This record gives sequence, structure tokens and C-alpha cells, in this order.
Amino acid sequence: SILATLLGMLLIGRHSRRKMFFTGQIGVTLSLVLIGLSFKLFFHMETVDGVSGLHANFTGASYIILALMLVFLTFMQGWIAPVFWLMLAEIYPLRMRGLGMGFAVFGLWIFDFIIQSIFPILLNSYGGGMTFGFFAATNVIMLILLVKFLPETRGLTLEQIEQKFRF
Repeated sequence: SILATLLGMLLIGRHSRRKMFFTGQIGVTLSLVLIGLSFKLFFHMETVDGVSGLHANFTGASYIILALMLVFLTFMQGWIAPVFWLMLAEIYPLRMRGLGMGFAVFGLWIFDFIIQSIFPILLNSYGGGMTFGFFAATNVIMLILLVKFLPETRGLTLEQIEQKFRF
């Protein structure tokens, strides 16, 4: 996570915010799709001594999931998170920046809580394939929204950004 964040800090000065966010969103979405497919293809439910559990179809299958989760984290921490926090500080006009950022961070933490709360329920009810497929689908929706609404702020002063998005 630290290495990916450092990478993101280096990249954000060299590339547009939109390009970084799109790259990160595509990487996150593809990694979630691949995690979901890996669960479907490489694991099965098995009951041993009356206890059901998930079992790998071959040795090393769990390492594939682990590697894909690291890819997910790299794109999230290296591409999406730096742009998110930077744009959050840039996008609000000065007179409402503190309040706007407060609401945005509050919303972020609420959604984090919801995701953390429903993830185990989804995993137990639908399995890894469907659960990660669901989150991949939500990221596709997010990508569509980003293409439509995410502004480019690189190279603009805070005053220019405020003028561009005059409320």
C-alpha cells in the first residue's frame, strides 16, 4: 500500500487526473472481474464431516486470488486514491471547501461501512464469484459516471477551477 501510494504521488505530477482515475478504475474493475472468475473456476464448495467450506481445485489457486487482490490494491492505492484526495481538495470553492470536504469524507466513510458490512453477507450467500462480480459491475457504473462527469483540474489554479465550476 505504501509503495503504491508513493507511485501514485509520482504519477500524479506527470499525468492528468482524469487519465489516472480512468486507468485506476479500469485496473480495479478488471482485477475484480478476474477475482470473481477465479473463484468460479478454481474453487468449489465441499462438505467435510458435515461442515461446508470453500476448497481449491488445485494447489496454488489461493495464490492467484492473493495476487489479484494485490493488483486491485495497487490500482486503488496508486491511481485512484491519490487523485480522489487531491481533487477533493481542489474541486470545492474556497468558501465551502471545508464543509464540502467534510460531507464528501463522511459519505466515503459511510459507504466504506456499508461495503464492509454487506461483503461477508454477500460472500456467504452468493459466493466469491458473484460477490466480486457485483462489485465489478458497480465499478463499471462508476467508470461510466467518471467519463461523463469527472473534470480535469491539472494545470488549473484553484481560482480557475472555482471559475470553471461556478455555483
